[in-house]
Amino acid sequence: MAKEKAEVAVLVSGIIASVVWLIGTIAMWNLVAPWYNIGGFVMSVPFALLGGKLYLLRLQKNRTAIE
Repeated sequence: MAKEKAEVAVLVSGIIASVVWLIGTIAMWNLVAPWYNIGGFVMSVPFALLGGKLYLLRLQKNRTAIE
C-alpha cells in the first residue's frame, strides 16, 4: 500500500473494513448469526492494526539483516 505511511494506511484499511462489516451486518442481520457480524465489525480495526505492526516488525528485521 504505502510504505512511507504504513500506520495511516493500516488504520484506513481497518476503518474501511469496519464500514463494510457494518453494512453487511445491517443487510444480513436475519440471515446469519448476529455474533458473526458483530464480531467481524468489532475485530476489523484491531486485526488491521496487528497486521500493520507485524509488517513494520518484518520490515525492520529485513533492514537490520541487510546492514
